[in-house]
Amino acid sequence: RTAAVGSTVGAAFLVAVGVGGIPVAEHCRVEGVAEPREVVEVHAGADGFVTACGEPGGAVTPEGPPLLVAENAELSTRRAEAAHEMRVAGLRRRAALDAGETALVQSLTEQIAALAARVAQADANLAALAVKAPAAGTWVFEEGAWCRGTFLRRGARAGVIATLDDLVVRASAAQQTAARIIDAADRVVARLRPAGRPEQDHAVRIDRILPAGSKELPSRALGSLAGGAVRTAADDRSGTEAAERQFTFVMIPESGASASLR
Repeated sequence: RTAAVGSTVGAAFLVAVGVGGIPVAEHCRVEGVAEPREVVEVHAGADGFVTACGEPGGAVTPEGPPLLVAENAELSTRRAEAAHEMRVAGLRRRAALDAGETALVQSLTEQIAALAARVAQADANLAALAVKAPAAGTWVFEEGAWCRGTFLRRGARAGVIATLDDLVVRASAAQQTAARIIDAADRVVARLRPAGRPEQDHAVRIDRILPAGSKELPSRALGSLAGGAVRTAADDRSGTEAAERQFTFVMIPESGASASLR
């Protein structure tokens, strides 16, 4: 199943780990999440109201159309006012040149330069209202986080560009289960299955194990508050702190598995 996980999207899954000859008694299961290896945040370039946005889940590139477009009437008005003042100053400067008023010409020349800078800055701000993809990948944002008509401040996080064809798996195991896996690391055979799709079965390689147990979960989706298998701390409202220390296993799916884990 596809679900937003923190700043990424991924699929909840089960990882089955067998030790040695994989007798049933040696099987253990832990839950984890699949998430993009690389995620690039997308931020609003200027204050404005969103007027258009690309469909989430679509492939994007820096050379493609904007991810979102916003408008700011105040910016447009300030740009128009500066441009008008610059035109008027230009006419006055021409008249001053004809009249030989050197001091006025100098003053108006400086004024025109300052107004030109204001116009250029306004143009840059208006251009920033169309946000382009900072990298190639898949355009992702949480549905309902914002929509057309929403006001975004400059720098506000609007979504992410994720490499959904290159996922990593983060699984969380309690100390006792983790110890069994770690002690038999050279004989571990690991498989993963996406939640709700038990017919799909993929090989997965344990890339690394975080060196020390922590109560912080790799994703809120793993905690009991979000329907996960890991019991969360009684005083934790965020759903990201486990009741007991967990060990995080970082794993790499087999080639071609990423598409079915989205």
